[in-house]
Amino acid sequence: MFDWIRKKSAPVPPQRQDAPPTTVDTPTRVTDVIAAAEQAQQRGDRDGAIAGFDEAHRLAPERVYPLFWLATLLAERGDLARARDCAEKGLVLDPTQIGLLLRLGNIAVAQHDPVAALEAYERVARLDPEVPEIDALLADQYCTIGRVEEGVAAFDRAIARNPDSVVLQQNRLFVLNFSDLLAPEALAAEHRQWAAQHEAPLQRLHHAFDGPRDPDRKLRVGLVSPDLRTVQSPYPGPDGGPGEELIAQPAIHLDAATFKHQRRLKARPGVGLADAMMM
Repeated sequence: MFDWIRKKSAPVPPQRQDAPPTTVDTPTRVTDVIAAAEQAQQRGDRDGAIAGFDEAHRLAPERVYPLFWLATLLAERGDLARARDCAEKGLVLDPTQIGLLLRLGNIAVAQHDPVAALEAYERVARLDPEVPEIDALLADQYCTIGRVEEGVAAFDRAIARNPDSVVLQQNRLFVLNFSDLLAPEALAAEHRQWAAQHEAPLQRLHHAFDGPRDPDRKLRVGLVSPDLRTVQSPYPGPDGGPGEELIAQPAIHLDAATFKHQRRLKARPGVGLADAMMM
């Protein structure tokens, strides 16, 4: 998204042994500093890259390239205030730089500033409405600040670009619940269409479990993991004491509650048991 052509100066002429050192001209030095910063970035040395691009900006404050990477790397490091400052400085130099506008919008989102984010994304859309995912970015910010109708329209444009995106469709359906665009009957139809498209294919994966319907049955009470296999669960016996079995694999590090009742429980591993037996 960021296109930049660096200017290279003529090579420094060779020096005589008895001549005083020739000062390297600033453009050449800036090019070298930027190259070193890029190498640090490729090595994964983010702090070194930031220092290099910072030095390049000090030497050539009229260049946008160092500011773009400073905004990017500082945002990755979590220094959002300074990253935003660099992005805004770069946009003063080149207000049409789409890469910096997107970066500024993303930073504003991270700072929970949807108004500034929306302003940046709208500037991008005016410069180039074909930027990928710009409508999705606009939709999120419109809905965040309460402009739901504009958000739904932006979601419609984004879905037209990417009709297979489940996330976009889901987000659009969610915000429709908070708009007056559809009558209740039409909104219900939207939800039914969503269910038919996305939920119906999953019905074959659903296995119903018809549990005991005796209202006087004793309840199984205890600390149970979602798969019933990784923590202990007491199964009360007929006399109120420990039950016959605990279908669970005892945890290696027991929490305080489990450790307190451990001696009162009978347990056997659930590993290898069929799901029906687990139930």
